[in-house]
Amino acid sequence: MNPKTASEYPDIVGPPPDKLPAASFQPYIPAAANLPELRVLPVIVGAILGMVFGASSLYLVLKVGLTVSASIPVAVISITLFKVLSKFGRLDATIF
Repeated sequence: MNPKTASEYPDIVGPPPDKLPAASFQPYIPAAANLPELRVLPVIVGAILGMVFGASSLYLVLKVGLTVSASIPVAVISITLFKVLSKFGRLDATIF
């Protein structure tokens, strides 16, 4: 880098910004794809799993005196459930 470029961009290491190679980013989902964002079945499953894990969390806090967050296990179980349903052709499930 010449001194002018080094003083112009002091925090950049490597080639100057005007000489960077073009990015070759390809999105996983194309922009033209039409994916459903909210459906009834995920809302119902989320409500049921939320009630079950909320009740178990309440029982645990009253019995032992401490509790754990139920959001991560509920997310993992729901994603697994929808993936299993999509394998059997019952549902077109995506992580979105």
